[in-house]
Amino acid sequence: MPSSPTPPRAQSIEELFKKTTPAPSASKPGQASKPAKTLPSQAGTVEKLEGKIEDIRRKEIEKSTKERSQALGMPYLSFQDGFPIAPEALGLIPRDTAKELNTVCFFRTSEQIRLATVKPSKDVDELAKRLEKEYSSHVETYLISSTSFDVAYKLYDALPEIKELIY
Repeated sequence: MPSSPTPPRAQSIEELFKKTTPAPSASKPGQASKPAKTLPSQAGTVEKLEGKIEDIRRKEIEKSTKERSQALGMPYLSFQDGFPIAPEALGLIPRDTAKELNTVCFFRTSEQIRLATVKPSKDVDELAKRLEKEYSSHVETYLISSTSFDVAYKLYDALPEIKELIY
């Protein structure tokens, strides 16, 4: 009984991302062929594919964060799609504290303050209590992903840095 030919091996995702494509093989078996350079049209396609994969990863991170927020009984929020963050609110938490606690303030009125954190902890709870007491406002904490935190944290670059003058 004749055996059927084996199907060609499928490429792995890593092989698909390689920037070079194999040259048409005119060499003899056993000889290594030199890879051809990526064509300009292929470079754009590779960049689009990489961008799409990054979007999928980001959506997966947001999805798992949303599921985690439900398990923790916390409200969930994403800054990925341009959710507005008031500079006055962002400034309530100093930049170094925000980085240390992975927490930002994104909303503030005279009666409410809303925080967003990647890692709920006692330190974040203490910060919320301090802000609640200092500003006589109700503080609510939301869970965000690390990618959403990165989006919010970059906004600190646009805030003016206040320096104390000593005479």
